[in-house]
Formats: sequence, structure tokens, C-alpha cells
Amino acid sequence: LAGPADDEPNRIVISSVLNPPHAGATSWRLTTYGPVTGVAGAVIYDQSDEVVGFVVTGHLEVEPVRICTPEFLLGLGPEDIWHESCTAEAPWYGHVSNAVALKLSGLNSTEPMDGHKLLIQPPDGFSFTSNRPAAALSGADWARDSAGTGFLPLQQVVKPVADLPIPVMAGLSEEALLITLDTGSPMGAPFSLTLAVDNPLLDPNVNLWRVMLLDPDEQPLYTNDGNWPGFPLRGAFLEGGRTSLQPLVTAFPSEDNVVRLSITLGSPLVGRDLQLRVSAPSGFVFAQVCLPSNADVTPVPVAGSLPWVTHCAREPTAPHVAMLTIPNVATGGGRLNMGVEYGMNLLVTNAPTYDASAAPKWELYTFRNSDLSRFVHYTALPSFALQVLWVRLSPESRRFGASSLLYVSVRPLRDLGPNGQMVLNAPRGFKLFCSLRPFFVRGNLPGGISCNGANHIAVLQLSGGDFLEKEAAYQFAIRVTNPATSTPGLWSMRLQTSDRE
Repeated sequence: LAGPADDEPNRIVISSVLNPPHAGATSWRLTTYGPVTGVAGAVIYDQSDEVVGFVVTGHLEVEPVRICTPEFLLGLGPEDIWHESCTAEAPWYGHVSNAVALKLSGLNSTEPMDGHKLLIQPPDGFSFTSNRPAAALSGADWARDSAGTGFLPLQQVVKPVADLPIPVMAGLSEEALLITLDTGSPMGAPFSLTLAVDNPLLDPNVNLWRVMLLDPDEQPLYTNDGNWPGFPLRGAFLEGGRTSLQPLVTAFPSEDNVVRLSITLGSPLVGRDLQLRVSAPSGFVFAQVCLPSNADVTPVPVAGSLPWVTHCAREPTAPHVAMLTIPNVATGGGRLNMGVEYGMNLLVTNAPTYDASAAPKWELYTFRNSDLSRFVHYTALPSFALQVLWVRLSPESRRFGASSLLYVSVRPLRDLGPNGQMVLNAPRGFKLFCSLRPFFVRGNLPGGISCNGANHIAVLQLSGGDFLEKEAAYQFAIRVTNPATSTPGLWSMRLQTSDRE
């Protein structure tokens, strides 16, 4: 070790230090020796007084974070227990009073808790919803009420970290919650609690939480080293009609439509290359360029500025998904503000079928900074109902390979005018016949109607003077030959005009 210049200290880095087995402050002494000569050994040149060094604490283990999908969290009812599966009940940007569950594995100590303090310090940007944000959740050592059915309120206080004798850690909140533990037991069994925090509007720079156990004099005994990775924050869309989707043209299957989408964000969307993904139920097909020329974009842009959305494109491999482009308007990118209702029209073809029991939904996602692997906001909207044609099929024979009459009942939802068609489509393997009179029973269809069947398709053609009335019930029958083996697939019927629309 070379001697320092006058009054300049040397820095000595010592690696691979084994900490002592007990908690407490460490004491250090520095000694310098001269060369070893003869039998006397090394000669002590200098020796310092003992210096109090860093504090050794026990390890406080916190259960890893449990991340639940937005779909799961948004679908929770008031009676559902969220904390068995999730760490946070409402991990949305800017959400007030988000319930967070902290689960600890217990304290590796025989010392009874008698005025000790459990310290919880969230990342910078989070704040405690009140001065008493915590409540006992589970654990044999928490004090119970007289009925034994619940836990007593916790003795707790929120304090500035600067007033506590603990090391300062960058990226953490300036306030910490202190919960007084006076259970009289070592609390060696696992225990958990919930606390209410107000989420920040943006991601914290450091998403780490610190949990410590302090002695009655608020000196550190146990710590998690401030390395518990918190739950990721997500954005939410405001509900109550402020985020909605409505058909503007038609609610009939397979027809070209214009839908009005209105969104209101619960937290701002800020960044470069912002995008909004709209995922319709299966069967819907967006136009290749799905933003019409008159998209009725709101808010209306001021003169000389771009609208908030400039382009909509169908995903090549998923026609029911559209990506909307939000332009970069400055060097920092683009922005959608919190609480502002944004709206536009989109071009889409309705799905050919609608099953209300499947609860079809439209899903909305926002993205930023060209990162499509992690969405910012999410919501799901129930789909508008499609008015599906009512049809009932009743075959005379259900045996494989049998030929019999197939009785068809249908109730149109619209008038069908002259030269209109009814197209019956069977699964492949069935064969339909109706060209000859014995194979076609007209029932109460108009007298001028004709039928032509080939393979699995039959087309019934109205004459130039015939029509079908909406909501009227019609019955007829055609010859069908069943397949020799079971055939998967669905039957369908389509009513189309003389222009085949």
C-alpha cells in the first residue's frame, strides 16, 4: 500500500466479507504493520480506535408479487376474494386507494414483539391513502376481536423517512408506514396485511418496496434490503358510458358497418409512437383501411393541427384486429389526456353469427414507444347484439346415409322483395335436392318461388312479384341425404336481395 500524500485518505476495498450471525452494528479497527523481522514478528506501526460500521440485520422475506391480468381484475365482483391470487386489487395508473397485499414468511427470531415496528416504504410516487392505511389480513399472531371473527385495528403511523434512523435508499418514497407490533409473540409464523395506497400517474423510476422490522427504539433488526419488486402499473379506461362502442349503420350479420368508438382514459397516455389496438369478437372483419374519410374524430382538432388519430389498419393475420395510429406531435411524441373523451368511426364487417351465451366482447389496448409486448391501458366492452335470423330445422330421419324431407321454419327480420333469395348452406357431406316437385314442399312460401339444390347448398328464388314479410313465420321442406359418417359443421341460412346484398 503506497503512502498517501499529505492529508489525503486512502480507500481500501475489502471483498468477500462474512457478516456476523447476529443483528447489530459492526465495529472495525485498522492496524498497520511493519516488515516481519526475526522472531519478534510484525511490528505494529499504527492502530485506530474502534469505528462503528454498517448495521447487520436479519433477512425479512416477502412473498413474491402475484400479477393478475386486467381481465381477471376487472371481472371481480364485490364478494370475490382478490388477495388469494393477486398482490394488488387495482394496479391502475392514478388509482386512489389501491389495496395491496403484503405476505411475509414470518420472523426468524425468538424475541417477542413488544413495541417493535414493521416499516413499509413504497417506491417514489406512491403515497398512503390515509394515516391508517393498513389492516391485518391473516396470521395466527395478529390480535383478534372479542368475537374471534376478525382482527383488531392495527396501531400505525405514517412518518417521514428523514426522521427515522434507517439508511436512505434512492427511488423510494419520502414517507414510510410504521405498524407497532405488540403481540407478545415472536411472530415466527407467516402473516399478511393489506394497505391502501394511491398509485402514481406514471411508472416509478425504481419499482422496489422496502420492508423492515425495527426494535422498540426504531433501530433496524430485519430488512428485505429494499429489493421487493412491486406490481406493474396499468392504465384503465373510464367506464359509466364514457368508453363505449355502438353500431351506426346495421346490426345484421355479415353486413358492412360503421361503429362509433368513444374512449376516456383514467390516466394519460404519453410517449412516442402511441397506438390503440381494437380487437373485435371473432368473425368481425375490419376494412383494410378502417378509418373512413369522414371519421367524425372528436375532439375536433384546431386549425393547422393533426387529429388525435390519423390512421387505422387491419392486422394482416388477424382481420378482427385493427391498429390505430396516434401521431407524434412534438419531440416528446404524442399524448392522450386523462378524462378527455376521444371518439371516431371505424369501418368493419359484422360477424356472420352471434351467440349471446358466449358473451362476445371488444377489447381495447394502448401501447407506447413502439413496444407492443406491454400494453398500457386495457378494457373490455360487451359487443352490441347482432340480429340473427331465426331458423329451425327438423329432419324426418337422423340415420347416417338416409334420405328424407328436411322441414325448415324461418322468421325474416326484414322484408325480402321480388327476386330475393334464401340460401341454405349445410355442412359438407349432406346433399340437398329441391329442383323437382317431389323433393320440394313449398309450404306457405309464395307460389312463384323456385328451388335449386346442388351438393350441400340450396337456393330458393322469389319471383318478380313475390316477397317475404318481416316477422312472418314461413315453413317449407326439401329433400336431404345425410352423410354416411358424422360430419362436423353448422347449418346456416342467408336472405339476400336481388342485388345479392
